[in-house]
Amino acid sequence: MSETALSPRRPAWPLRMWNRLSRNPIVYKEFRSRMRQRRALWFIILPLLGAAGLVLLVSLIVLEENNTADFESRRQVGQAVFIVIIGIQATLAMLIAPAISAGALASEHEHQTYDLLRVTLLSARSLVWGKFVASAAFILLLMLLQLPLLSLTFLFGGIEPAEILVHTSVNLASVLYFCSIGILISSLNRRALPATIGAYVVSALLSIFLPLLLLLLGALFFDALDIPSSSALVQAFLMAGGLFLVSLSPPATMLVSENFLQDGDLWYTSTTLNNGTTLYAPSPWLIFLALSLLLTLLFLGLTVRRVKRKER
Repeated sequence: MSETALSPRRPAWPLRMWNRLSRNPIVYKEFRSRMRQRRALWFIILPLLGAAGLVLLVSLIVLEENNTADFESRRQVGQAVFIVIIGIQATLAMLIAPAISAGALASEHEHQTYDLLRVTLLSARSLVWGKFVASAAFILLLMLLQLPLLSLTFLFGGIEPAEILVHTSVNLASVLYFCSIGILISSLNRRALPATIGAYVVSALLSIFLPLLLLLLGALFFDALDIPSSSALVQAFLMAGGLFLVSLSPPATMLVSENFLQDGDLWYTSTTLNNGTTLYAPSPWLIFLALSLLLTLLFLGLTVRRVKRKER
């Protein structure tokens, strides 16, 4: 039997990546040190208590307004519970994720332990990905703990599985996206506080101000060209540009995708132009997933390059 036949089959790349990340000592070190801190307990308890309190309060308000416990009232309670839980998860992704990840590398400089990490056998890529995975895993843990409350929506009704798929996917992608922003900003600072402020500023610029700026520039562009709004080309451009701008912001993505879901459009939407052509486009949540994944990989790649440059 030949030597080639005896060689083990190489695992697929997702399995190789999982093995590489699961054996990364930075992940264990960061996660263990974070869970041993007292504030980690408050990070776990306070969102749960807040979510449970809001769920109870909203349920009582809805039932009191209807003065009944019929099927329609239970559906409204289920919808209210869903909005509360998804809103809390979105808050964790957009507000807590940048703060958690922004101190990943900056705190090592601040505590004068960065040089000790760099003299180990860990590569720059392993260091950056280890910090990123540890930060994202902690936020995902906080979201995972709220699943029992989210399951109440199935008890009351009023929520379709497609809605849970869309909003949960956007929140999970937002965690990775905002954590990668925090890691990148952390590599550019030597103190945790400026890194945290910078992560919030960059996150707000990319998610809020950039879509508004592009919307304003687009309006000025069409004004300058004096193109009639009834043109089919303008309609197609407005639809594509509008979906792109919406997909830059997680809250806007969830709101518009929810409107499409009410019309039965989960994966794509369509519109008929003035010339009779039907234009199809993917739903904003799919565009956001693709954009956030690409930007996450880009930011992590820039962070690895930045760390390597410091070694020279």
